[in-house]
This record gives sequence, structure tokens and C-alpha cells, in this order.
Amino acid sequence: IIARLTGRKRRFDEGETLEVVDPSEYRIEPRGPHFGQCGGCSLQHLEANEQIRAKHNTLVQNLERIGKVTPEQWWEPITGPGWHYRRKARLSVRYVHKKERVLVGFRERYGRFVADMEECHVLDKRIADQIPALASLIYSMEARNSIPQLEVACGDDDSALVVRHLEPLSESDLNKLRVFA
Repeated sequence: IIARLTGRKRRFDEGETLEVVDPSEYRIEPRGPHFGQCGGCSLQHLEANEQIRAKHNTLVQNLERIGKVTPEQWWEPITGPGWHYRRKARLSVRYVHKKERVLVGFRERYGRFVADMEECHVLDKRIADQIPALASLIYSMEARNSIPQLEVACGDDDSALVVRHLEPLSESDLNKLRVFA
């Protein structure tokens, strides 16, 4: 890997991959067009079973390093589909005056900006398919400047969005939300 140093910590350095010279046998082509920019999908370049293994290794290391515990036994991880598996999320919302539009998505990987997303392959499909419609809905609202995020929760049969707003919503905005729901 060819990388660029992006930060130094007391016990480790941080870097950004510039080029993969010798790819792992588990490396796949990321499906999402926002991979690398969006902070919601940092493992899309790994085959699904390797993603589970990587997450397990992180859990083991964190339990040992932070919690100072080593479990005697590990259960097999609960797995699901390789795509559209994320059922709980916090999506950022940002009205961008210069672009005259609203962005709805995850935060960018190394920043405070909202990734300019039109689609998402990790978020539950019922919500992922609605990202452009949600952006249009919020843009049409009087409160578009005071809605910083959407909370997503999906069950087997239903999905819910919690619209966080910093000011009371007008009756017109409440009506738009009811119609959208």
C-alpha cells in the first residue's frame, strides 16, 4: 500500500491509502459509488465474510485493550445479507445554500461535511431508496435550515424515521411529513 500520513497520535499514526499495490485475495470492488468519501461504508472493499472477521478482530482487541477482559468462549456471529443490512443509522441533513439543495446521508469519512449521496448499498433498502425523496422533502420544508439529522430504525415489517428539528415545525411542514409517511 502507498499511503499518506494524515495524523500522529501518541501510540499510533494515521494514514490515508493512496494506492493498493498488492491487493488482498479478499479485496472486492466496492459497490457503492460513494466508497472512500462516505463514512457509512468503510469496509465495502472486503468480501462479506472478511468484513465479519475484521469486525470480530476489532471487538477482540477492544475487549482486551480497553476492557482488560478475554472471553472464554465466542459465539458465532449473527450474519445477514451482504448488502442493505444496516437497519439503524443516524443520517446527517444539511441545507447547502450555495447549491440550493439539501444533502441527506452519512458524514464524510474524515470530515464534518455530509456526503453527497444519491444511493446507499449498506442502508436498509426501504430507506436507502428514499434518500433523494427525503432530500427533496426537507428542501421543500420551511424548517430545512433547522433539521440536522434523521434517525433510522428498521424492523422486519416496518421502518421509522425520527426527524430531529431544532425549532418547532409549522403546520405546513408537519403536513408534508404526514403525506410523506
